[in-house]
Amino acid sequence: MDTTQTTQTNITRDETITQNPTNDPGSSFTYPGPPVAVPLSPETLDILKYIAQVQPEGLLLSKGSVLTTRSTNKCIFVRAEIAETFPETVPIRSELTLTAISRFTNPVLHFHPTHIAITGDATTVTAYRCYYWLDLVPPKKEIQMPSVDVEVELDQESFSSFLSIAKTLGTNRLALQSDGKHLELLAQFGDHNNPTEVGLRLPLGNAPEHHTFSFVWKQAYCILPRGSYALAVSKQGLLRFTNKAKPIATYIALERNNSTWEGQEL
Repeated sequence: MDTTQTTQTNITRDETITQNPTNDPGSSFTYPGPPVAVPLSPETLDILKYIAQVQPEGLLLSKGSVLTTRSTNKCIFVRAEIAETFPETVPIRSELTLTAISRFTNPVLHFHPTHIAITGDATTVTAYRCYYWLDLVPPKKEIQMPSVDVEVELDQESFSSFLSIAKTLGTNRLALQSDGKHLELLAQFGDHNNPTEVGLRLPLGNAPEHHTFSFVWKQAYCILPRGSYALAVSKQGLLRFTNKAKPIATYIALERNNSTWEGQEL
């Protein structure tokens, strides 16, 4: 068991939702309008499934064409754009609803005042507004990178293979590391400060501007759809993985006391 003490940058949210007049955090999201039908594309369904991986407790169908979520431990934040426009913000149970939707050929979401009806193939599934706690609600303000100090391109084949092997090996930390000359991605066992515990390496070319650094994060947080990515890193404690084929950005908190920039702990 890994007992290493770490300090992380939590992705926080605004204070209590002010428009909620009761103690029920879900009551603010009752859809007040007439029923609206929204056909769901396969691409959006894939995005919803990914969001449910990050936050399996509940799925927030946000009003508009942008979906966001945050992990319960506040260390992962996801922002995704979809082709559809949802008429209102409605929270539902993730796993059961998506399992049902996945079985339909052409699913359609029907937004009602107290629930969503999912239709397809002459079958209807009703998903009622779920009760959930405020930690599931993502920040009201859009997440911004405090700075972009390192940028790296990660191609699908090598990056996906690296993550797959790292998961098979059971490594518990990933690190983007530069010695001032070479840049590489590492999968590590145990303490980052023990060089004998490095398990896997992926060379990424020359070091950017000859900086030395080691940015470390938990492998369990690296929940990403398969694909190529543009990785941006802030030495203030945050990663951003931008999928090149899908409109998805995933933010992950760094372990600040295991990460360094020019030899100094973050």
